[in-house]
Amino acid sequence: MPKLRSLVRKRAAARAFTLVPSCMYKEGTDVCVTCSQSNGGAMLLRENLCKFDNNQTVHSTIGFPLKVSVVVMRCSSALSSSYYISDHITEQTFWIPYDSIFSDHDASNIISKIICLMNVPFSLDHKLKWRGIGYQDFKISNTTLTNKDTLIFKTMKFAQSMKDCSSKEDCWYMNLEISKITYLPHKKFMEIYNMMGQDYNLKTWLWTQGELNTRIAAFELQKKIGIKKMRFEASEIKDTCSICCEEFLEGCIVYCINQCSHVYHEVCILEWLLRRNWSCPYCRSKLV
Repeated sequence: MPKLRSLVRKRAAARAFTLVPSCMYKEGTDVCVTCSQSNGGAMLLRENLCKFDNNQTVHSTIGFPLKVSVVVMRCSSALSSSYYISDHITEQTFWIPYDSIFSDHDASNIISKIICLMNVPFSLDHKLKWRGIGYQDFKISNTTLTNKDTLIFKTMKFAQSMKDCSSKEDCWYMNLEISKITYLPHKKFMEIYNMMGQDYNLKTWLWTQGELNTRIAAFELQKKIGIKKMRFEASEIKDTCSICCEEFLEGCIVYCINQCSHVYHEVCILEWLLRRNWSCPYCRSKLV
């Protein structure tokens, strides 16, 4: 009798389990940003870093690696499915000196430049789910960001908080993951998945990472072009960026090409050069 009762309980539990909905994720698309601090393994990230200053070396400045990844994927909404379709996946590590993020303005410029370099293939001007994870106190903060500016601000503040980590700078690094995940009904997802082929995800990674590597190489080259940072004064230079056609605000920071003295917004001229346009957008004078 005890064995029979045990068997009945097990079968009842099995029936109860099958009644639990397998759909654990709401169908639709989520754009999420996760920032986290990590301790250990930072030395391994220092081998292939992207730096923002040609005269800057990792070992002569105090800072931390920032590992950035951008992911676009489609998943099944069913909990039981571990399959996914990767439509974009890139990763790059940047060297962030503490001196460069001391002020909010400088830190904001660096984060804006990093997002530009990563070439995020979807809009960041809508609601974004933010998740910040601190390693030291294990605090997790969740909130909703309204647009790209709030994303830059939150990431900037998180980067500045890295200065509060242990004095062993070699151990610490920061992660930033920007992801767009679309959850599809399980049946529909599996139909698409089976059509894609087993090597689709690998091909996606090779293609998108190759495109990012090309942008990073172009960025390394553009650092050799003579460009200086200056404060805009309307009485001295033309008042419109020739790339985005927007007016400069009085007192804002602009970037001036030494060769021809034409000025642009930083992200505008960076994106122009990353597309391997090696000439001034206004006068077309050769820069390299």
